[in-house]
Formats: sequence, structure tokens, C-alpha cells
Amino acid sequence: MKLHLISRGLWTVLAVYPDEERCDVLELADQLERDDPREHARLQRVFARLSTSGPLRNVRFSRPLGHGIFELKTRGGVRVLYFFDEGRVVVCRGALRIVEDQ
Repeated sequence: MKLHLISRGLWTVLAVYPDEERCDVLELADQLERDDPREHARLQRVFARLSTSGPLRNVRFSRPLGHGIFELKTRGGVRVLYFFDEGRVVVCRGALRIVEDQ
């Protein structure tokens, strides 16, 4: 399994390459950096907060989905699934952006 370091602080935040070639988390971050820099900055702040503080208690930014899986959230509709591993490691796998029709 291939991993990418997103952020390191008290906790280490990693992204998974599920098929060794593509990583949904990094692809979404790259797209946001190009198309929506404000939303990209929000996502980076949430990752930084997670690496600094560990489990986020504010449901505006993170909520449990069950079975040890959590969802990182931004106001702009970005969702990243993650779980905690041993040794203060956060593993992110799966990301998308929810865009509501106007």
C-alpha cells in the first residue's frame, strides 16, 4: 500500500493510494488548489488541525460515521473519510466534493 504524508504534528496524517496509481484525497486537493483556492485552504487548515490536535470534537469539521470511520468536512462541501491507527496516525482514504444544484 502506497501512502502520502499530508501533515505531521502531534499526529501524522496520511493519504492512501488505494490502487497504487491514484489517490482520491490528493487528486481532490490538487483540483481545489487549481479551481477553488479558498476551499483548498480550508481543507489544509482542517488537516493541520487534525495533525495538531488529533481527534476533532467539533461536528462542523468532523463526525463519526460508525465502525471507527470518520468524515472530515469543510463548508464548501469537501468530504474526506478517515480513521485512526496506532501510534497517533490518521489515515485518509476517499474524498469527494458535494456540489449542490442552484
